[in-house]
Amino acid sequence: MRCPHCRTQMDATPKPLAPVRGEHGDLKLVLEGLPARVCPHGHHAPVDADFMFWLIQELKERAGKLPAAAESGMVFKKRHCACGSEVPAKADHREIVRERVAYEGGLAFEAVFEFAMVRCPGCGKTQLRSAKEAQRDVAHSLAGVTDAARFPHSG
Repeated sequence: MRCPHCRTQMDATPKPLAPVRGEHGDLKLVLEGLPARVCPHGHHAPVDADFMFWLIQELKERAGKLPAAAESGMVFKKRHCACGSEVPAKADHREIVRERVAYEGGLAFEAVFEFAMVRCPGCGKTQLRSAKEAQRDVAHSLAGVTDAARFPHSG
């Protein structure tokens, strides 16, 4: 693989990067040990052409599995806990969720999500206000991760 910055040959073995951060909306995301290709000049690039697409889908899927309020309404959205109580409009605390992820069975690294959470006034359950919003924030926060990793922008 050639470096997308300077066209020199990149190392065949991906190297883990220092923690890289991105945030969007109510989400702060840190990837620890993100694997990257590195050229002799210190430029970075994703492991392969499919890596970033895989990463977006993988992290969105993980965020979508967290407990979240159900949404209703087309214009004025209301969010309700599984117990039926309406959850607050604003988050009342933040929680950190750590996920170990691995690309193609070998390149493992840590995804650290910091989500804004709400506590149901009816049953006390802690949850996201919206799984859909959390997944959107994951996708958008990866733009900051890409910049922090100094990956080239496509298109």
